[in-house]
Amino acid sequence: MKVKPWHRGGIKKTYPAKAEAELIRVLTDEKSLAEQKAVTAAIEHMSKAESQRFMVLEVMHLPSEHVYNIEMMNRSNLDSSFIVTVEDFTDEILYIK
Repeated sequence: MKVKPWHRGGIKKTYPAKAEAELIRVLTDEKSLAEQKAVTAAIEHMSKAESQRFMVLEVMHLPSEHVYNIEMMNRSNLDSSFIVTVEDFTDEILYIK
């Protein structure tokens, strides 16, 4: 799901950054729900085992191309990221680079 966090105090200089959450709001607008479906499709496609975990680094919607480009990183290999392209109407995985 897509959330908007509010934090208290400073942000720790770790990767990924960490902070103490004051409030987490779950976004349920149409755009956020569509993005959630695309990210879920990408993660499910990439997960070959239940133990695999991924971080989503960035989600870019390209409406003119009808796709989401989702930059992801496998948590067991933090050296490189990859892009999963998902069609925005059907949530079909188009390609991975």
